[in-house]
Order: sequence, then structure tokens, then C-alpha cells
Amino acid sequence: MPVLKNAKHERVAQALAKGLSAEKAYAAAGYKPHRGNAARLSANESIKARVAQIQQKQVSRIVEHAAINAREEMQMLRSLVRDAREAGDIRSAMQGQMFILECFGFKDLPTLTHEMLGDRSANTAAGPPTAERQAEVVKKNVLQFGRVHQELERLAGPRVIEHDPTRK
Repeated sequence: MPVLKNAKHERVAQALAKGLSAEKAYAAAGYKPHRGNAARLSANESIKARVAQIQQKQVSRIVEHAAINAREEMQMLRSLVRDAREAGDIRSAMQGQMFILECFGFKDLPTLTHEMLGDRSANTAAGPPTAERQAEVVKKNVLQFGRVHQELERLAGPRVIEHDPTRK
């Protein structure tokens, strides 16, 4: 939905998207304060659609920014682990590697071993992991990433970004 043609309506939508009450948004747009008119205007379908669009853009920006920050942080952590390994500080390198694994849902090395290789200690005759078991592990990891993404969206949802009309 493009910017509303009525400039005051657009200002109301922007103020509502920032989290102002209908009455405060109505006054901030330049209207004479009136609770009934504010409620009626904020219930207007075009204004509600515009508010939803503005909020969706805000959430998308937050999620994108968070994803970029997480990627940068993970790359920095991986480089620190690599530097520790190259410097001969195996203990720090292992702790960093274990932290990275925990970030992806693996709590300890036995869990990692069982999830990635199958439980060979319980049944040594089982042989190498099957394609079904590997597919199950991949599915589990995808679900874990999905839960992380949902939690990120939940946390990013209520936050509000100030509107900058010069930014596209």
C-alpha cells in the first residue's frame, strides 16, 4: 500500500505505528483533539492497512539487522576459535567450539555424537548411520533454526523504529 493521499491520515497512521494511542495520534496529525473522531479515523480500513504495512517494514528491518549481527558475531567467534587453535591454546579453542555448538542446540559432546553419528555405544552392531537417521537429524536441526527464528520475530515484534521519510 502506498503512502496515503491525505497527509493528515498518513501522519495518523505513522503515529499509530509508533505506538501512540488513537487520540494522541489524531492530535499529533494536526486535528483538534476529539476522542470519538480519533477512534473512528483509527478504525478506517485504509489507515489500519497502512499501519500494518509500516509495522511489517519495521519488523523486517529489525529481523534483517539482527540476522546480520548474528552472522557477524558468529564469524568473529569462529575467527577467535581459529586464532586460539593456531596459537596452541587448545583449551580456549575447544571452549569456543563447544559454545558455537551450543548456539546450534547441541548441549554436550555425547549429544553431538549421538545426534550426528547415531548411538553406536548402545548398539555396536548397528553399523554406520542410515540415510533415514541422517534425514531425521537434518530435520531436527531445521526445526531448531525455525524455533530460533520464531523467537527472534517474537522479540522484534513489539519494538518500534522511528519513521524516517528519507530512508527507503
